[in-house]
Amino acid sequence: MRPKQQQAARHDDLFRARLDQIINMKHELVALANKVDWGWIDDQLADHFSDQGRPAEPVRFMIGMLMLKHTYALSDEQLWERWVQDPYFQYFTGEEFFQHDLPHERSGLSHWRKRIGDKLEILLQESLRIAEAAGALSKRDLARVTVDTTVQPKNVAFPTDARLLESAIQQLGKLAKALPGNPYDGHTLKEVIEETETLTGREIERAYVDKGYVGHDAAKPNRVFKSGQKRGVHGQIKKELRRRSAIEAVIGHCKTDGHMARNFLKGRLGDQINAVMTAVGYNFRLILKWLRKLLCKIIAAIWAALTPISMLKTAS
Repeated sequence: MRPKQQQAARHDDLFRARLDQIINMKHELVALANKVDWGWIDDQLADHFSDQGRPAEPVRFMIGMLMLKHTYALSDEQLWERWVQDPYFQYFTGEEFFQHDLPHERSGLSHWRKRIGDKLEILLQESLRIAEAAGALSKRDLARVTVDTTVQPKNVAFPTDARLLESAIQQLGKLAKALPGNPYDGHTLKEVIEETETLTGREIERAYVDKGYVGHDAAKPNRVFKSGQKRGVHGQIKKELRRRSAIEAVIGHCKTDGHMARNFLKGRLGDQINAVMTAVGYNFRLILKWLRKLLCKIIAAIWAALTPISMLKTAS
């Protein structure tokens, strides 16, 4: 059944502390929680629930937990333990009063991943919307995209005999052609560009790729520029092509600061969920960093405006 909306308490609780009275309301997690459109996310997920049965956990709580898990690169167990200890985590997931115990089932994340795993791209859309609203991203920046591929290792250990066989397969794989399950990079470019345009709502004007995308299937091949290319590369395009390798650092952060270095989720759906949520976590880490710097600038501006006044009063 569709989750019920979290309702604000009508009065204070004598035996529990309100979160807005014990936390810093200017903290970046508080600012981010207030910028997320929880109602829109709830509407987007409505068709994944039936009209009968027990109501599911609140959308803000479960989606908030997924965001926090991948923003801070925590395991499910680490996430639950930190939620009980951290009032900012509780505020982000919609709580009004500090909770000393976990009021929800620990298995909820697994159930929700299976239920809404094919719809998590909406969190990528929301992260881009928040970044644009906060001034961290310009709409014109979405017209250019850098595309690359990477490997997401599965958390599977081969038995001793199978490990020897796997070693032999890897040696033979160097001599074999790519199989359908391991597509050539160039054959994925068209789909990547179409999905990016759907997420951003902006047509891709230029795409920058490495030399592995020779023979790609993009709809506008003249708008795709490969590293080392000389023809048609000049001015702003030349500057942007030089920065193509910056995507390697992004992939590295997704693996070291996120969950892409090792995927613990089951099946192909688990592969998709882990990749999408790693990207969501990366975006929200950048947004939190931007909000933190923005707050520092605001405080510095206020302090600079008040300092001359206090100096005049002292002098008089």
